[in-house]
Amino acid sequence: MSFDYTNVGTGAYGTILVQLNETPWARFGVTDAMKDNGHVVRTVQWQSGWTTSGTATGILIRMDDVATTRTVTVYNMQFERGNKATDHKVAPEDTQGQIDKVNNGLADTNSKIAAVTKVDSQATAPTNPKKGDQWWVKDANGEINAFKIWDGTQWAPSTITQSLLIIKELDAVNINGSVINGSEFTNNFDFTGIDKIHFQGVTQIKDGAVNITWKIPENNQTGETKLDASGLISVIRDSSGTAFSTIRLQMGRLYLSDLLSGTGSSAKFITGRLDAQDTIRNSIATPTYYTNGWAPWTDYWPFLLKRNGRQITISGYLKNTGSSSSDFSIGASILRLPDWGEPFTPAIIPGTRQNAVTGSTGDVPVVLGLDKSGILHIESSGFKVGQWLSFSASYFGKDLS
Repeated sequence: MSFDYTNVGTGAYGTILVQLNETPWARFGVTDAMKDNGHVVRTVQWQSGWTTSGTATGILIRMDDVATTRTVTVYNMQFERGNKATDHKVAPEDTQGQIDKVNNGLADTNSKIAAVTKVDSQATAPTNPKKGDQWWVKDANGEINAFKIWDGTQWAPSTITQSLLIIKELDAVNINGSVINGSEFTNNFDFTGIDKIHFQGVTQIKDGAVNITWKIPENNQTGETKLDASGLISVIRDSSGTAFSTIRLQMGRLYLSDLLSGTGSSAKFITGRLDAQDTIRNSIATPTYYTNGWAPWTDYWPFLLKRNGRQITISGYLKNTGSSSSDFSIGASILRLPDWGEPFTPAIIPGTRQNAVTGSTGDVPVVLGLDKSGILHIESSGFKVGQWLSFSASYFGKDLS
């Protein structure tokens, strides 16, 4: 018997042991101390008494003293008859199951491709036709001189009659200068794009929507793209049919979803949303205005405000030009930000102050506040007119309106 395991988390790793699940509780080898991951192999001589004198019905993988903050995953389990363990290999029934998943995932796309009547206009007979496909035969001058339909065995000559033209069905090579109302259009395609990816599929226009169902035959990926009045949605599936990437552009928002791990019902995804507020980009090197005698320290150490989506960063090296030695009161304003720099909720901005640029007292930590109206103000006591100030922080900006 052999298997692999992973042991993820914090705290005690614990031990792992292989034994029967009931009496006589026979153990297969020794108890191992676990680590982050491992490969366990146990080769034992089968005892007839295990099944004739006990109640055991299976083999148990026992784990002891594992911290509750850890998760142990056992995989690649393999039972073999013999005296030498071999590398793990997929069971035949599992392999067939994977093949069935691939085939099922492709069946819908293939059936849609097969259902579309293919119409060719050329001098030589089209290859790989299916029943119902049409061939408008061209002569050496490129003029159409015959119309044939594949009947399953041959290209059978067909006539263009008045009843065909009236009515329920019109098959043609080109239709010029026409208005077509209340119609449904279906077209199959097979092409390789500029990114060298080979696509096969069907495009269908009906009920106010463009639907594209496709596959990549080289890797059996499939997908659908739909465009309608509500927006655009595109889904890409792997060969097992699990959607590993989804994009939706609807009602002014972009939604993204990518597969992290797993398949089917056990699949885990990361998702995100992007709207106009997330795309705002702005920056300035001066606030709307300074108050109470504050100004930039020097041209080399300016004020800076940047917005990237909803994330805003602010920094500044300021000096106070006042001459009074009296303290600023808590709440005294320093500057005012533009509306796009206002925070979603009031923010705390850490900083430092000095008596002068080369002050002997060194840096003294201070706390500044930024209210929702974009006013940066003093939150620490002991701040005097004429001192110097530096600060830097990031915060979440409000939505612009």
